[in-house]
Amino acid sequence: RCWNYIMLLLLLVLTAICGDGFLVSAEDYVWVHAGSLSAAIGAQTGLLLSLNTSAGFTAAPGFHGAVAVDGSVQTASVKACGDGVCVTGHTGPHACTVEQRFFPTGTVVSSIGWHTSVQCAGAGSFSLPVTSALVFGDRQNSTSATDLRWWMATAVPGPAGAFTDPLQLRTTVDTLSATYGLQQMDCGPLPAAGKLASFSVPVALLQSEAASAGVGIMGASLNESTLRLDVQSDGWSLNWTRPCLRLGQSAPHNVSFTLYLVGLRHGGSWPAALQSAVQLFPDTFRPRTTDPSSLRRVGPGLYTCAAPSALDPATVVQGSAASLQWDAHFWFPYMGMFLPPNDTWTSNKGSGETTDCGGFVHGTECSAAVISATTKAYAVAGITTLEYFNLHELGQNVHLPLPAPSPPAPLDWADSTLFIANHLRAALLVDRNGAYQGTWQGALVLDSGEPTYQAFLEDQAKAKVQRLDPFYGIVVDRLDWNMKFNYGRDDGVSWCYQRSCSAMMPGFIAASERVSAVVHSQKTTLMLANQAGTGRVDTLRWFDGVFSEQAPLGLLGVQGVAMPSILWVYNADELLTHPGGPHGFLQEHLYMKVFPMAPCLGADHSITANATVQPYFSAYGPLFRVLQNCTQWYLEGVLQVQADVTQAAASALRINAFSSADQRERVAVVVFGASSSNSSN
Repeated sequence: RCWNYIMLLLLLVLTAICGDGFLVSAEDYVWVHAGSLSAAIGAQTGLLLSLNTSAGFTAAPGFHGAVAVDGSVQTASVKACGDGVCVTGHTGPHACTVEQRFFPTGTVVSSIGWHTSVQCAGAGSFSLPVTSALVFGDRQNSTSATDLRWWMATAVPGPAGAFTDPLQLRTTVDTLSATYGLQQMDCGPLPAAGKLASFSVPVALLQSEAASAGVGIMGASLNESTLRLDVQSDGWSLNWTRPCLRLGQSAPHNVSFTLYLVGLRHGGSWPAALQSAVQLFPDTFRPRTTDPSSLRRVGPGLYTCAAPSALDPATVVQGSAASLQWDAHFWFPYMGMFLPPNDTWTSNKGSGETTDCGGFVHGTECSAAVISATTKAYAVAGITTLEYFNLHELGQNVHLPLPAPSPPAPLDWADSTLFIANHLRAALLVDRNGAYQGTWQGALVLDSGEPTYQAFLEDQAKAKVQRLDPFYGIVVDRLDWNMKFNYGRDDGVSWCYQRSCSAMMPGFIAASERVSAVVHSQKTTLMLANQAGTGRVDTLRWFDGVFSEQAPLGLLGVQGVAMPSILWVYNADELLTHPGGPHGFLQEHLYMKVFPMAPCLGADHSITANATVQPYFSAYGPLFRVLQNCTQWYLEGVLQVQADVTQAAASALRINAFSSADQRERVAVVVFGASSSNSSN
């Protein structure tokens, strides 16, 4: 071990002279260097990390890494390749070959990519969990135990009001079992998970307090297609496990994925770890709109069927600071046919939705002109309207079995059964029992990876842009279907219940790119997503923000680090029964920069006008209005409590900060007292 550290010290001298990407061999180690982070790869020890900090050279808190598939990997060779290090190994009875490559990314200072490719020569097709493990600290060393901290933003999805602060560091006694998203992707029998936690951004931090440094870990590339991803920690390691992957002689593709390791100096804080994730994948975290000022329209939200004339702007807009509504008038004749080719049609009657709409009635004659006039009237009142959209559901009372296809006709659109049978049959989602998946109002679920359906969705988006005036954008509903597999297709990558299948998520991301290109052809338009049941940042690559039902507040805030978010409020009881009362409820939203929904007439399965809670919304309205100008989290430094504040008081403080895109405006949110207190500070 002493010899290893001598060689590491020699590495520092050489890299100080030669710069990033310099490689040097010593004994059975090959090294790669990126800024302050160095990696030594050996045939016996695997990956060793070290960090050059302001206090001098130190072993990094995440000091050992390895890949396991079908048992531990036996390394066959370690060699320099290009500007990186390549490692080849073999493992298990399924004759798997594991190729790993470590390389300086060149995109973020002090970041090293860790790419893994797995190919198995075993007969047929099968799936094996592939685990990338990072071990940090020494269980036998009490000093190490007290020095190490780690962080990952997680939450256990639960009842409204059950807020878990995702920004708190953990110690080596903390354990974790979590999955990427708000539910596990079901590709096989799921283990008894108990209270399985969720994470929305696959980023973690390993921190050494003594060294005032840390290592950021990006557990998945947001430029690659990631299926199910689970994380386990025993307090001393982070294991990133990938099930659902197709291996074997019959598999048409190798399994491959990339992690990223980032050296973090100046305290190695969670803001630095989160910032490195944004820097590595700005196209996913940052909004797609070409007009950043349009993001300031996003504030406390509405989902209402009310006629514009029935709303009270003094209460809803000036009081609660509501600024944006997801249109709940159900203008479409049936789900998915959002603007029919006809000039007029009958709008949807809903299914038990709110009927007290202040003069508006569901199921009346509709046209593009009617929709436009309503949107314009809301705009005069100070509310931006985003139209309803959906990339997975189509139809109403669809008759099964579907009739045999007939020659397409212009009026096919009027009958959703006929339209699906003649135009979109190939896109239907098939479950593992061979049945089509039904949804709201007897519609069917479609796979947006199917090219014909993608073209239809693109045409529907074009119709909105071309026929609605004004048109401010859309909210895409039901992203939870992305957590499913389609047994009617084979993507060559997924393996479910011992058979081929196709993941829904890659097709959704491809379809959302096509729809986004149309929507964002207009400079000031926005495209938001409902993250209910999904909660994964990789689904937001082509969006501008989130308007979500049923998502943990903390996770929604973290994935919205560079874009705005609105979270559903179902009723006044969410405030009144909250452990911190209405003040605690609204302060937690400020702390995470997530706008709540505001009470209003005609609210559809959301908070209605309520005299008891309206004074609280009016009191906090000006604060939320200030946050509308701050479209991203401020991650340039660490907020610290002044020394003259007592330790007890400091531990009760929660602090976060936000800024405008140009950094000219900055706002700090300081919440006093635990969330269980009914503090009005």
